[in-house]
Amino acid sequence: MNSIEELLKTHCPNGVEYKPLGEVCEYVRGVTYAKNQEMQDLDNGVKILRANSITLNNTLDLSDLKAIYKNTKIKDTQFLKKQDILICAGSGSKEHIGKIAFIDKDMDFAFGGFMGVIRSKKINSRFLFFYLASEYFRIFLKKELKSSTINNLNSALINRFQIPIPPLIVQEKIVSILDTFTELEAELEAELEARKKQYAYYREKLLSFDYLDSITGGALVIWLWVKCAKIFLLEEIYQKTISNQQNQKKILYIQSIQMEQMTKHFMDFQILIK
Repeated sequence: MNSIEELLKTHCPNGVEYKPLGEVCEYVRGVTYAKNQEMQDLDNGVKILRANSITLNNTLDLSDLKAIYKNTKIKDTQFLKKQDILICAGSGSKEHIGKIAFIDKDMDFAFGGFMGVIRSKKINSRFLFFYLASEYFRIFLKKELKSSTINNLNSALINRFQIPIPPLIVQEKIVSILDTFTELEAELEAELEARKKQYAYYREKLLSFDYLDSITGGALVIWLWVKCAKIFLLEEIYQKTISNQQNQKKILYIQSIQMEQMTKHFMDFQILIK
């Protein structure tokens, strides 16, 4: 029995209660404004987050911001606050409906009319974020929007989504575990990106046969091509593995092994090509 199971057995022996999201959260829609209320000067206006401000991986993307004039009518509730969950509530593409981002600090940003914010009242906000990022919410949205030609998450739809409400101590334990995995995944992705750049450099060296011949007489060309093929294979394994979310501990273990192997191959390249 793992720690989560032990906590559940101790604190909710009769099972976890589910409640409609509307009972434990507040759902706020964003600012509506006209095209002529937009301005180019981000520093002197109110910055507005829109659908493209959230990636499909449920993270914030602040690379393409718009601003509106400060005299535009904006409620205090339409500014982003710490612990908010920003959600794409309207889009021309159903793929983008329901994507979310967690707000970890108060921000002087408002959010547009096709966006919404979910504010927790009785549940750990981070726990709620992870649950809304899960397949349970995606399946719910797919079913609700399937027969509709309007891609819009109104309060009636959002508020009836059923949320599990385990005791706070259980919520915090789950958040702690998932945050750890999130940090590890980010580190691994950064490492892979660095290795890809390193590989690109050595690939150019490898494909320069004149250069290789000048330092090896051609004797190591075949050997280097074998190493190159191995790295392609490792990257393919990584991409397939990272998409499998059913056994996260196994994923992280495999990734760690692959990174060690890739690092060794790159070091081999460096020694031989120099």
